[in-house]
Amino acid sequence: IQTWVEDDKKLIWDRAQNRLRPLGYGDIALLFQSLNSAPYFEEAFQAVGIPYLTIGGRGYFERQEIWDMMNLLAVLYRRSDDLALASVLRSPMFGLSDDTLLLLRLRQRDGKLLSLWEALMTQEIDPDWPPIGNKTDLSILAFAQEVFSRLSQLVGRLTIAELLSVILNETGFEATLLGMRDGELRRANVLKLLSVARRQQHISLSEFTQFVQNMTTFEAREGDAVIEATDVVQLMSVHKSKGLEFPVVILPHCDWRGPGNRAETILIDNIVGPVVRAQSEEFSDDNSLETSSVYKMAKRFYQLRENAERQRLLYVAMTRAQDYLVISGKRLGKSSYSNTLNEVWVSAILKALFNTLDADTIDSYLEHSCAEPLLIPCAGSNVQLQTLVIEEPSVLRRKQAESLQSNPESWLQSEVFPLLASLDIQEPSQRFHVSATDLEHLGRIRINKHDPRAFRQYLLNDMPLPIRALSTKKQRSIKSIVGNVVHRALQMQVDLPLNELRELLKGFAWEEGAINLLDQKLVVDDAVELLRKYQDSKLARMLSATNQIFRELAFTFEYERYVIHGMIDLLFEQEGQWYVVDYKTSRILRDSDYETFSRQYRYQMGAYAAAVETQLGLRQPPIVMLYYLRHSTLYRMPESEWRAALQTLDRDFVSTLIAE
Repeated sequence: IQTWVEDDKKLIWDRAQNRLRPLGYGDIALLFQSLNSAPYFEEAFQAVGIPYLTIGGRGYFERQEIWDMMNLLAVLYRRSDDLALASVLRSPMFGLSDDTLLLLRLRQRDGKLLSLWEALMTQEIDPDWPPIGNKTDLSILAFAQEVFSRLSQLVGRLTIAELLSVILNETGFEATLLGMRDGELRRANVLKLLSVARRQQHISLSEFTQFVQNMTTFEAREGDAVIEATDVVQLMSVHKSKGLEFPVVILPHCDWRGPGNRAETILIDNIVGPVVRAQSEEFSDDNSLETSSVYKMAKRFYQLRENAERQRLLYVAMTRAQDYLVISGKRLGKSSYSNTLNEVWVSAILKALFNTLDADTIDSYLEHSCAEPLLIPCAGSNVQLQTLVIEEPSVLRRKQAESLQSNPESWLQSEVFPLLASLDIQEPSQRFHVSATDLEHLGRIRINKHDPRAFRQYLLNDMPLPIRALSTKKQRSIKSIVGNVVHRALQMQVDLPLNELRELLKGFAWEEGAINLLDQKLVVDDAVELLRKYQDSKLARMLSATNQIFRELAFTFEYERYVIHGMIDLLFEQEGQWYVVDYKTSRILRDSDYETFSRQYRYQMGAYAAAVETQLGLRQPPIVMLYYLRHSTLYRMPESEWRAALQTLDRDFVSTLIAE
């Protein structure tokens, strides 16, 4: 690269200026199948002084430095989040060792494990606790205690943006990032997060966190922060390069065999189905697992799909080049040319170029090298490669050259080269993806006779929700916040003393947008009362008598031309009968209204029931129930109700969508 740019002054075609010009570092891109090998190239570039910029394969909101900041926010607003606190302490922000982190986690009082927050912040050291002998870690713990003590006093008094700014000042995180690889980019990413929060003014943590999660889930194309990086070699993944072109593209490590070929104990194939590697009937000292023929078949199907995907990725990578394409990879054994499973890029390229030759002949081609163009027999014709450095026997070279000179256009009439052959693409059947929330909106529109245009606007603009500024004049409904807080508490199956429960619910309330103490007290009082009713309810008694309980169960279900996805609040089995339960926080005026009121949820509950019935292969349909938290009432929806809703789903969905 350095020779091409600084010594040879290799020329490329500048499309913008419509002329030839010398190659610069900014015209070169290295495209990786996996960025795991990128650090080796970074070190080599640093050693010889080649400027470069690594563009992360993960999205901006998945960068580690962003999650370090988000985890610290989560700890400040919910001290019971041990995982977030462990992540922060282990991150470069503090750099606590694994051994000391384990010692913290093992601290007990009165025979009960302390939360990680309590273990960190306690000032009374129990003599029975294992001692921490690492002096560096002791100073880190003292520093962490000071930082968290000061930051805890600011929670609820500052906006998210202001708190992020204080975090950077207190921890010196910017300086730490600058000392790491790609330090300028990491620091710029953190400052970009701060600017995003500042643009939103007053926002709740829950909305800010949801925004980050939405951007990650929906794969929003939010790039890394822009830093000064002109005329530098770019390193990126092939996926990241889609839609881009470069005068010079280099494909390094084309002999990479993929992420590995481990023999998984359980393998799920959409053709064969689920298969397992079982323990041998005969006693074995090494506890080896038997691989059945069905397992081998599923494994082969998986490898074939992976190989096809890698070939498609190779096509993307090669077509990013405008002027020069450099393919780099070590020489492989003869068996690589005939192996169709786990095929590496260099094998695929050589097979396409030499597809009329056997492995021995291919191997002889690679015995020597020269910088002259080479004629290679490809699909019954001769192709001249201007940049491939390979040598062949002189006799064959002369014969091929004479053949090409006598009929220079013969290769154009020959059969298509393997890499350029048209693909047989089968048009997939059209599917419409809808969520359980979409079906809930559909029910409300149809049962309550609301304006159908609202449903169309909601559905066609289904994108990651923007974070909204919180106004002191109009905040989120307290009832809505209470419902979300209770949902989260039920999901966690909290069983805490009252004072600890109130502290946990208070943290939930802040995250959901209750930013002043009075609102937090109202939310916590109401939530505690609802949870008390739940503990005394018929549903709680039913759950105490069963062991198979699933909470917040995600599902995807194909029904006719719809792909429905969502989250089931509660699924449990009792005496062979399955129950599907959804929590509702709505307030109903009269007991006689339960049946009428619940009809608006028939599409949603029908999807839940059908998904459970189909995916579990039930002979007896599940019982569908709605649990109204405010009334501690469990309403059973008739099977005829939700089945009728499913039968008319397509007609009702389309008619509501196009209604004026």
